[in-house]
Amino acid sequence: ALLVVPLGLALAAVPAAAQAPQPDTIAVKDLESLIKTLENESDRKAFVKKLKDLLAAQRATAAKKPSAMDGFIDRVVGRVRSSGKALAEVANMVTDLPKLWTWLDGAFESDRRRGMLIEGLWKTLLVLALGLLAQYLTRWSLRNPRKKVEDRRKDTFTIRAGYLTIRTLLDLLPVVAFAAVAYAALPVTEPSTTASAVALSLIFGFVLARAILVVLRMVLAPRAGSLRLPKISDETAAYLYLWGRRFTHVVVYGYFVLIALSAVGLPAPVHDALLTLIGIIVLILAIIFILQNRKAVAAWFDRESESGGRVLRTLRRRLGDIWHILAILYVIGGFIVWALDIEGGFAFLLRATILTALIVGGGY
Repeated sequence: ALLVVPLGLALAAVPAAAQAPQPDTIAVKDLESLIKTLENESDRKAFVKKLKDLLAAQRATAAKKPSAMDGFIDRVVGRVRSSGKALAEVANMVTDLPKLWTWLDGAFESDRRRGMLIEGLWKTLLVLALGLLAQYLTRWSLRNPRKKVEDRRKDTFTIRAGYLTIRTLLDLLPVVAFAAVAYAALPVTEPSTTASAVALSLIFGFVLARAILVVLRMVLAPRAGSLRLPKISDETAAYLYLWGRRFTHVVVYGYFVLIALSAVGLPAPVHDALLTLIGIIVLILAIIFILQNRKAVAAWFDRESESGGRVLRTLRRRLGDIWHILAILYVIGGFIVWALDIEGGFAFLLRATILTALIVGGGY
């Protein structure tokens, strides 16, 4: 394109240049017209007035610079339009099954493509199955050491932290076994480039999700209260771990499944729309989580309001009454920043979060 377009413009300019009047002729005519204008008093004044108006218009245009809000609005409108088109495409594909079948049939219409699909599918499933088997066997072989660590009674914080570290390492070993076996088995199956990309996406997604859950178990210790470092009940630890697992599964598995589907030809607009749909699901889960804990957090604010000055106590009570509204607005704002890809949006949210935490922390 870079070669053809300039060549086409050059060829188009050849006849135009041949038909154009000579520069000397244009200069003489322009000079004669300018002399006549300057010799006539009324024409000269009108000419000067036009020059002044043109100069004023140029200055006004130069002074008026597009504001950050103008750019923000344009960006938001553009993202909303593109998101709307992508969501419409997904809706059409879901609701219009004949068209969806036509797309699938077109993607794998030949015997060769269907064979490649089946081959890639069973090779990917085989690799994942071998990795899961290695994970299960490793976890089964470590069940006794893990149980001994969890059953021990620890008193001091340092001793609990030491045993918790040991248990975390025992939790990580099955994940490492899965990754090692899966990555080692993948080249042995000799997959195609597409099948390899799909398998690698699913393997990495599984490893990342399991690693996040290991960290959550280290922090919350839902089934090992004797090792838990935070001073929370077993019920609270199990509840927080359950919600952490939900968020992890939706985000990690959803994202990497989309990557795998893109490797087999999922259209980019559909990928973007499904990714936005995952974000909406996470947003809904976050709002449900906030509303479920509305009374508990409000009660905590009420207990904390028993100490401090009268103004601070009143502020704490008011914050306990409306904290869920502020939290919902915060997560909605974060979703908008992510969905519309607003430049500098996350940096602004991070600064606002740190500042709010410092203010609230200073109040306590």
